[in-house]
Amino acid sequence: METQIKYNGSSPILKVLLKHGEILKAQTDSLIVASADVKIDAVCDGDSKESKRRIMAGESLNLQQFYAENGDCSLILGPGDDAPVASLVELEVEEDNEICIYKGSYFAGTRDVVIDIQKVESVSKVENLSIKGRNGRDEGNIIGKLGGNGIVYLYGYGSIEQITLDIDEEVIVDSNNILAWPSDMEVYIDCASDDKKEDQDIGETQIYRMIGPGKILIQTGKRIT
Repeated sequence: METQIKYNGSSPILKVLLKHGEILKAQTDSLIVASADVKIDAVCDGDSKESKRRIMAGESLNLQQFYAENGDCSLILGPGDDAPVASLVELEVEEDNEICIYKGSYFAGTRDVVIDIQKVESVSKVENLSIKGRNGRDEGNIIGKLGGNGIVYLYGYGSIEQITLDIDEEVIVDSNNILAWPSDMEVYIDCASDDKKEDQDIGETQIYRMIGPGKILIQTGKRIT
């Protein structure tokens, strides 16, 4: 498979050349144009519980599957929403290099990438994701964990920036700007202050406190809610 991301920072597109037998999955309504002989199916990954989690996570219940069944095929995909400025980024997923993403960030991926959707409610329910909600609060965040082997494409508002953290280096990121991070990174979800009213007054209600080592992706724009 050959791919090219174009027009990041405006209305991005993903150009794809699928070789014979290759499959790409993408969010519903992402197709702009495709070769006439590409096979397009609607697929639903996972069981009913997984489907419910996908809806909670802001992801499409069904994905579009593009299959080069009879020969090489070309595609052009785009996010197709009203965001004035957006970007796409490519990431490699490996079994020993799993990635966490914020809800609504998944755009497309190869067929062997697995998306596990989870709700961050308490320490006990998210220890396997190295995320902890402090102060006993139900943080109510929805995140995805990407596993398997393959390539994924994430969607973000504004531009996408990579930040590399050294061992024990710590940063805080607004929850509206976090995009992706390694699943084994130490991460805490906090309110910006101990006073919820003060959080509202300063415009920050939730932050991700992230501790290195590892690489994180942030988006410079705020999510449209």
